[in-house]
Amino acid sequence: MKYNFLTLALFFSIVIFISCSDDDESATSAYKFDNVDATGKINNVPFTYADGYADISNNEIRITLSLPQDNPGCAMFIPEGNQVFFTIDKAIKITALKFTQTESHTVTLFEADKTMNYIASKGAVEITEITDTKVSGRIDARMDSKTFVNGNFTVPVCQ
Repeated sequence: MKYNFLTLALFFSIVIFISCSDDDESATSAYKFDNVDATGKINNVPFTYADGYADISNNEIRITLSLPQDNPGCAMFIPEGNQVFFTIDKAIKITALKFTQTESHTVTLFEADKTMNYIASKGAVEITEITDTKVSGRIDARMDSKTFVNGNFTVPVCQ
């Protein structure tokens, strides 16, 4: 009986040790950037990035990706229609999306008709270029199979 208890305790210790492995290891395989303009769905409604802008302050970049607008880029006051937005460090790097008690990197997918925010916490955002006039990157942000965006973007920096 004592032998069975020790075997069972050893088994559970191994399972717990394996399940607590470093999460960063799986973060790199948790996304795949498509080499197309950012496209996807917001609550099962097709979304294709056609406009947007970036604001840079305090070493952060706030990026908004939108549908085509009457006043494009920095001339846009409030984007009309569905949009995707997020804030990320001002750095050329990949940021894995996650939402934990201690760290939050998410992408918001906004459905205008229902005034509903959907929060994507799976995937990643990569900033590939930052200049005085534009920010370029790639995004693979997923909430579920009905709400996601994947692809490339380049947006003007607004002052």
